[in-house]
Amino acid sequence: MRDPLDGDWDAEAYWSTEQVGEAVPGVLTPLTWSLWRRGGEAGLRAALVATGALERRRAGVPRRERDRVLGVFHGRLAVNADRTARRSGIALAQPRAAASSPRDVRALAEGTASWWAGHVARAPGLDRDAARALWGLAADRFAHAMTTHLVCVFAAVRPVQDGLARLCDAADRPELAPRLTAGLGGHLELDVVSGLWDLAHGRASETEFLAAHGFAGPGELAARVWREEPTAATELAAAYGAASAGPADLLRLRAMEREIAERQLREALPTWQQAPARALLLTAERVLPLRGLGKAGYLRVLDVARAAARRNGELLAAAGFLDDPEDVFLLTAEEMCADVPRQGLVADRRARRAEHLAVALPPRWRGRPVPVPVTSSPVSTGTVLRGLGVSSGLAEGRARVVTDARDAAVGPGEILVAPDPDPSWAPVLFPAAGLVVDNGGTHSHAAVLARELSLPCVMGTGDGTRRLRTGDLLRVDGHSGRVEVVGVAP
Repeated sequence: MRDPLDGDWDAEAYWSTEQVGEAVPGVLTPLTWSLWRRGGEAGLRAALVATGALERRRAGVPRRERDRVLGVFHGRLAVNADRTARRSGIALAQPRAAASSPRDVRALAEGTASWWAGHVARAPGLDRDAARALWGLAADRFAHAMTTHLVCVFAAVRPVQDGLARLCDAADRPELAPRLTAGLGGHLELDVVSGLWDLAHGRASETEFLAAHGFAGPGELAARVWREEPTAATELAAAYGAASAGPADLLRLRAMEREIAERQLREALPTWQQAPARALLLTAERVLPLRGLGKAGYLRVLDVARAAARRNGELLAAAGFLDDPEDVFLLTAEEMCADVPRQGLVADRRARRAEHLAVALPPRWRGRPVPVPVTSSPVSTGTVLRGLGVSSGLAEGRARVVTDARDAAVGPGEILVAPDPDPSWAPVLFPAAGLVVDNGGTHSHAAVLARELSLPCVMGTGDGTRRLRTGDLLRVDGHSGRVEVVGVAP
């Protein structure tokens, strides 16, 4: 039986998990890969074509896996860096896409909200044919949602971020760039944090919270989201009650810091650059919040696919084709839609998944990656881990090492140490004093959130979750990217 999570990809190409790994971090399930294999590939290709980074003749999804942009290696989502290389067409296509994408992403967010609510409500009562049909509907819409979101990110959001970084470099003030992109709102993750804050302080009911944020979660279909585990939301909200400042207070503070950074940038620029700088800063205020709208759109679609999958799993188990409804996530979409006993296949997939979880991959490679067994080497007092400082500030506190957001219980003053947090980790970050992350860079979700929440953050330590232990006393420098072990846990 061929492993769907370790395909036959281009052996000459350069691959990377850095740009796509945070969308679905860790090892995917086969059913999740089925969705991304189709919708993710179609969306990424369409976005690259729309922005001129890929020739129009290559817009369709290739039949051969070796010709595709997305791949999966030992269960990890990766992107073919050769096929996403920049081309001369960007100069012509990117401005057109930048002009239309804000309207498109707003329409996606508005149209998907009621569509999501209706379908997840009816999913538990569907028969087998209707449950299969709902999966197909969600898969089709996922490709559209990913296209809309990625066109906006590639054509509008990233060019503005890059332009601000270049402007700050030209002014010899590179440290201002992160502050110029903060405090603008529009972050899906911060909206969830604000919702939990309102829930904790009696400003919203559980029903209202779930109606607004019940879809929020990781890109992995097998994960459970707020609407499926409402008690998890109320328990987490309870921890917010002790916080002295809420998300709205932090957002106002970030907005004030952004205004100061804008003034400092203008003062550092020559006169001839003043007008272009003002125009770019105004564009940033309008464009950067759109990233959260697009993300909310595709996560709602993904949650409908999750609801369809769980209903199909229940029906397959009831018919004797699966032992457990949750085993449906170990099947591909084609396997899920066929009424055939799958117990033997599920056992094989579970064993292969355990093998994938036991190894780690490098962030970049050519051809096939060389997997490395997951091991841990203990640290001692004075050990220094180095990474990329993405959110300035100093923090000292006890480490809380967490590899699954559902198991997180970060207390006030603790330093969260995580592998590669996706948007579902946002509520866990709020009480923390600092953040240390194995993978990711300046524009990662975790980095953006850390800056909005004013948390010192170091990204890209590589193996922090394997070397550090809960209880280690850490000193985190979010400017230099240095994480020092001040004391080890007993």
